[in-house]
Amino acid sequence: MVETLGKKITDHPFAYSYHHIGGEGTKITEGAVISIGYICNNSCKFCSIPKNCRNLYPQTERLKEEIKFLRNVFNSIVFTGGEVTIRKDFFDLIDFTKKIGFKITIQSNGRMFSYCEFCNKIVNYGVEVFGVDLHGHNDKTHDFLTSVNGSFKQVVSGIMNLKRLGQFVLSNTVITSFNYKFIPKIANLLIGLGVDQIQFGYVCIFGQTSDNKNWIVPRITEMLPYLRKGLDLCIKYKKDLIITLLPYCFMKGYERFVIMEEKKYLSKSRLKEVRCNVCKYYKICCGPQSDYLKLFGSKEFKPVF
Repeated sequence: MVETLGKKITDHPFAYSYHHIGGEGTKITEGAVISIGYICNNSCKFCSIPKNCRNLYPQTERLKEEIKFLRNVFNSIVFTGGEVTIRKDFFDLIDFTKKIGFKITIQSNGRMFSYCEFCNKIVNYGVEVFGVDLHGHNDKTHDFLTSVNGSFKQVVSGIMNLKRLGQFVLSNTVITSFNYKFIPKIANLLIGLGVDQIQFGYVCIFGQTSDNKNWIVPRITEMLPYLRKGLDLCIKYKKDLIITLLPYCFMKGYERFVIMEEKKYLSKSRLKEVRCNVCKYYKICCGPQSDYLKLFGSKEFKPVF
């Protein structure tokens, strides 16, 4: 369901808006997001898509209707899934979306970009940003998390192809118990590949992650030293950074990189403790995930004065 300024503008279940704010409390990005289906060629152990949704595949004309309607409100749109690049009508949807004036971000697991012909074709459509997932510094880590042997090599090859063609690449790394100790090595790899913007997002405890939460969700205080080392590397090499799903109380010195959803767009999956009321970031921080509190309690969370 899409909302803008708190108002519903469409009942399409695959479309919504994003309203992000930065560390200073100012709105920095806004646009439309449309899932063009939840079918995927990975089977990530941290996937946030519920199992009963993974075969949902909205029809082409329905998607075009929604995209056209969204253009009345927004100038930019994110294509997400599932995996967007494996739809048979993918290029048809991209062509339609560009022709009505949208700026497009593709959110992908990156595997299809390893094919030069595919990569050249999508670049020729004028897509502005390519978001690519990389969850490990080597095939052992990444392929385990995606459940697909060879996916690491495909993603690395895909990023190299996109950069060879002069494209803006935004990486996304989901922080889990299995990969957090390798965050500095992942950062180093992404820097070496020439990625333009690097995003580290704490795992969302929903969907497949809920089934694996007892082993895949890391305690934040145990993960933080590795994240900080990775962030410091990115800062050293002057990379744009984004941090998601981590409250400000853990991000001292890195607040400017934290991205939060505006409070009025939050779901019930986030919950603040009473002690949060006195925190200097109370008005803009989303607080911890409620399922995290069920796993680990709230002792780690301390207000910032």
